[in-house]
Amino acid sequence: MLRKLVVLLLLTSAFSYAQFNESAPWMKDLKKSKSSNTIARTSSSSTDTYTIYEISEAFNKYWEGKDINEKGSGFKPYMRWENYWMNFVDTNGNLPTSEQLWNAWQKKQANTIGKAINPVSNWTSIGPSTHGTQSGSLPGQGRINAIAVDPNDANVWYVGAPAGGLWKSTDAGSSWTNLFDNFLQIGVSGIAIDANNSNIVYISTGDDDAADSYSIGVFKSTDGGITWQETGLNASTNPNINLLTNEIVIDPTNSNIIWVGSNRGLWKSTDAGVTFNKQTPLNITDFKLKPGDPNTVHAVSVSSYYKSIDGETFTRIDDGLPDDSGRLVIGVSPADPEVVYILSANTQSSNFSYQGLY
Repeated sequence: MLRKLVVLLLLTSAFSYAQFNESAPWMKDLKKSKSSNTIARTSSSSTDTYTIYEISEAFNKYWEGKDINEKGSGFKPYMRWENYWMNFVDTNGNLPTSEQLWNAWQKKQANTIGKAINPVSNWTSIGPSTHGTQSGSLPGQGRINAIAVDPNDANVWYVGAPAGGLWKSTDAGSSWTNLFDNFLQIGVSGIAIDANNSNIVYISTGDDDAADSYSIGVFKSTDGGITWQETGLNASTNPNINLLTNEIVIDPTNSNIIWVGSNRGLWKSTDAGVTFNKQTPLNITDFKLKPGDPNTVHAVSVSSYYKSIDGETFTRIDDGLPDDSGRLVIGVSPADPEVVYILSANTQSSNFSYQGLY
């Protein structure tokens, strides 16, 4: 488990906060400058939104006097993000919300004008089907955000990519089938399989790590991924924000209870996804249920740890952790449920250097 945590940090920290991410240093500066001109905000202030022009101005101000050519600095990834999303903002520079994107896609699906009489075509993958080996380049198959193995069949695997869909293997990874390729947003950051019924699968959409793609909420399949339906946590749940969902966990003692982490809070469903309630408005980047006691929730934001013993009231406990972190990931183990592991990386200004395992 510890090795998985270390690998997770190393693989993802290089991509963290490079794009529009609320914890990027220029976003922190922007939030401070905006807050100084408004009334005091509570912990729910994460709902603040900014135009792409405000974000760009803060970004450029942050980089004044800094070396933009430094390898791994995050300058180029942000510029790619800005170049992409500049085509989607309105006349005032407002980024489209998850709801707006979802509604636009639904209207497009309902529009039959110009559609081919027979839209079915035969396509064959031409690759890349193996990892790239060129020096200094990224692997050809891109990032993987989430992996889940069927608890009732070790040969059935699900894999989610940040902008590359959901994939399923029924032969332990030898071959793969794409399951989520017909939606406007095919990024997947969380996967949960119901241990009591393997045909029931939940996914949290979008890219929670680098915000390459926004979330359209949580989707549910009751036929092993063949078809998908919206749940109560969808693009309309928070209509005026850009949602980033991440981990999704099913209570091992009650399949009707679903937990989902997001930049807009930690959500809980008690009716198998029909409705969701926000348990805390905090920006939860990772969380785990205590083994043997699912009412106890361990959660982290970018730089703080929170604990709840009832799933409703969360207490911040930072004693012994670094004063400032750029990323935290959390782990627990049934081998000793009283132990919680937190792996910390430094801020971007310190090159996301390793801070320690706590």
